[in-house]
Amino acid sequence: MDPQEGNPAAEEVHAVETHPEAERIVLACLKPNAPPFHQFIVRKKLLGGSWQAGDRAVIYEIVATVPAGRVLVTDRTAIQFETAAQEG
Repeated sequence: MDPQEGNPAAEEVHAVETHPEAERIVLACLKPNAPPFHQFIVRKKLLGGSWQAGDRAVIYEIVATVPAGRVLVTDRTAIQFETAAQEG
């Protein structure tokens, strides 16, 4: 008899989460005047991970994903950086 059989915690470990591949992910910078190299850093951090709106990576917040919901970011995902809106 398998000692893990019937153990809900063990079953969760073996469950594989699958999320749709992101076509596009939109990021807003949380720090004004951030140097451009942060975009390179966040691209590397996002790649291969599953993300959704509201998640934060480096100095960016994810504001939208296509499709909506948790998505897998791949090398085919378009990563869009929002520019700060000018007030006034």
